[in-house]
Amino acid sequence: MLISLGGALVATVATAAIPLVQRQIIDHVIMTHQQSIWPLAGLLLVAAGINFGGIYLRRYYGGRLALDVQHEMRTELFDSLSRWTARQDEIYTGQLVGRSIST
Repeated sequence: MLISLGGALVATVATAAIPLVQRQIIDHVIMTHQQSIWPLAGLLLVAAGINFGGIYLRRYYGGRLALDVQHEMRTELFDSLSRWTARQDEIYTGQLVGRSIST
């Protein structure tokens, strides 16, 4: 969870930095010709790469966490319902899932 949260934070910071670099390009390169475009263009590429990496971490580890939680909840629900019924040998898995949805 912490990796996913850290990735989201890094991506947010990189996303906020991109318009600032674009402003520098417009103000100092295009309008006044005070700087070269290449360092700022490289900075844009680095910010885009950091943004991509942060979003990847957030989505990958967040998705894995969600799947793990869903699996654990379903397993515990199935175990609980199978203990709850007195005649376990007469109940099929589909009936247990139907009971979990209807209750």
